[in-house]
Amino acid sequence: MGPGLEADEKWVLVRLTINNQDALPFSVTSAALRAVDTTGNTYTAEAPNDATQPTILNTEIPTGEPLTGFALYALPQDAQIDNIEWCLDEDCQETLIAPVLTIES
Repeated sequence: MGPGLEADEKWVLVRLTINNQDALPFSVTSAALRAVDTTGNTYTAEAPNDATQPTILNTEIPTGEPLTGFALYALPQDAQIDNIEWCLDEDCQETLIAPVLTIES
């Protein structure tokens, strides 16, 4: 799916829908879209690649429109994502949080 993993890691692919209710179009960077596991550890999304298309990252979301796409995370084997945290400012003091429904395959 992406670059190599460490032996104790796994890929987690998250499907997201973001609705733009702002007056201007915007895009979401990988640094701004973090996965949070059940113990509070955070993980930054990997760069988009062919396996993660359509991507939610670095894609312009027009005003008044939803966009559905994927974000890929490398997590430790025993970690489980609890939610996705979208940082609205550079220091991540203002966030939107969405719970994650996990489906094991």
